Amino acid sequence: MVTVIKPSLFLMSLWVLSSHEAQGSGKKLSWSHCSNPGTVALNYILFKPFPLKIGQRFQYIANLSTSDTIVDGTFHVKLWYQLNIAKQESINITFIDERINLCDQWVADSGHLCPVKPGNYIMTSAETIPTLFKPGNYFGKAEAFDEAGKILICARIKFSL
Repeated sequence: MVTVIKPSLFLMSLWVLSSHEAQGSGKKLSWSHCSNPGTVALNYILFKPFPLKIGQRFQYIANLSTSDTIVDGTFHVKLWYQLNIAKQESINITFIDERINLCDQWVADSGHLCPVKPGNYIMTSAETIPTLFKPGNYFGKAEAFDEAGKILICARIKFSL
């Protein structure tokens, strides 16, 4: 059975970014695991249109699977911008550093109650990249933990606008 989840937060789209580079655009979007694969696995993700642009609406479709029942947990998202202030010097400006109750977000975005049962899930959403974002390099880290603090999924991301 496949369940459709419609997340409303731009944050939710960031924690599942996959490797992708648009032909000839020079704009990149990449991710890597920050831990061993956990209970939740990202199977695929699609973005339309690509490259992503400031102020532009985009859609993503992601396929996730979970091997265990998730009763409760926490979702932690951090997103920052790298501001170059000199030739070899830069500072990071954090836009998002948020901890969200995993089940509250699950209920709000999917309409399904916790516990999340083992299975395959499709997440789809249309979001707009905020105009407050400036051209440059963005970095992020997203982690989901179960109620015991065990890591479910962790990803580091990098993209440019």
